[in-house]
Amino acid sequence: LMYVDLKEMPRDIYVPTFNTKDLNKQLIPYNPRTDRKEKKKFDMLFNLFFVNSEPLKYLASHSVAKCRYGAYRPHLKNVTDVFVYTEPEDSILQLINKINEVLEKQAYVRKNV
Repeated sequence: LMYVDLKEMPRDIYVPTFNTKDLNKQLIPYNPRTDRKEKKKFDMLFNLFFVNSEPLKYLASHSVAKCRYGAYRPHLKNVTDVFVYTEPEDSILQLINKINEVLEKQAYVRKNV
């Protein structure tokens, strides 16, 4: 699920998305796509973002996934279980590769949510 920080959705995106029209005044997503992702019991949730995005942090913090992986950033401490060290200039693809390296070494499961 991808968040697009625009009021109008670009036409060239072909993955499930939500945008600023799908947020309430507190920046909490309210949309059937986001509701399903929040409640579904995934084994893993990959927080593939670096910025301090309230809508994405909300979804990650309310996820019932067994484990949440993401880049180490101070503002993501409460929404990530396993941190992956990244350089400030790293891309999302580099983050994905580093998460894959971590998963090859040791799996992690957080306590029941």
